[in-house]
Amino acid sequence: MIKSRKYIKEDAIKVCEFLGKLYQLNNKSQHSWLPFRWDYMVYLLTPAFTLGGYKKLEDTTFLWETEEGEIIGMINSEEPKQAHIQIHPNFRYIEEEMISWAENNIALLDNDKNIKSIIIWATDDDYYRHKLLEKCVYKRSVEYYEYQLCQNLNNKVIPEPKLPEGYSIHSLEEGIDILKRCELEGKVFTRYSLPEEIYLNLKKSSLYRFNLDLVTMLGDGTITSFCTIWYDEMNHIAKFEPVGTHPDHRKKGLGSAMLLDGLKRLKNLGVETAYVDAGSEDNLNFYRSAGFNPININRPWYKEF
Repeated sequence: MIKSRKYIKEDAIKVCEFLGKLYQLNNKSQHSWLPFRWDYMVYLLTPAFTLGGYKKLEDTTFLWETEEGEIIGMINSEEPKQAHIQIHPNFRYIEEEMISWAENNIALLDNDKNIKSIIIWATDDDYYRHKLLEKCVYKRSVEYYEYQLCQNLNNKVIPEPKLPEGYSIHSLEEGIDILKRCELEGKVFTRYSLPEEIYLNLKKSSLYRFNLDLVTMLGDGTITSFCTIWYDEMNHIAKFEPVGTHPDHRKKGLGSAMLLDGLKRLKNLGVETAYVDAGSEDNLNFYRSAGFNPININRPWYKEF
């Protein structure tokens, strides 16, 4: 018998472990989130968005479990009116029920049009979900999509990072001013503010490490770009999220140098596969230049009602 309930804060680690298990059950595909994305959302994005007036995580996340308390499904929202389905491959028959919950709890009303709208994400190779979303009158986006990329680090020779004169790479483990790093991320990703106390909240995640949180700097201490790498020791995988460079310092190879430096660090840790997402063709080409290759595309499906 399957039961469902509201998510509570104490479930955070349990959900992360569930997503790690799905990675294996789905044959290392990304039909569901990788564990890193969950922790990044829980410990940074959601607190930042909540400051801006968005709903709390507990109000937009719902769990489905077996009688023994094992999670087999979850609906969660990363941004307003957007829903993500995490589902055990043996229990996909509950997915229509999950979509219904999302429509009742995550969809938002457009007062000007007096209609509700919602977005549910699906990878291009998830034909089961495609049919279900079509049945529920969703339309797939053609214009907007997100590439999923990876590269295998086994037996791979990673080129040496090259930086222009005056720049150097450091990790936050070296005592870098976190406030300056937060200020730069706020300039690059203007959709949320990032107070220092929220960034330090990342320490609660078992997948976050200060020595894998990288920045490039000028000699005067100015932080010019950043790159956080999440590390799942259990599955021997890692993910770059987020990666960004100050507008005044782009097109100088800073991002590429950080990626290569990070890949070398991961290889030394025994990581087998590194992942990253790209939301544009320019970003796709950027990550390709560092050895990543696209493996899938994730798209939003829209519905108004």
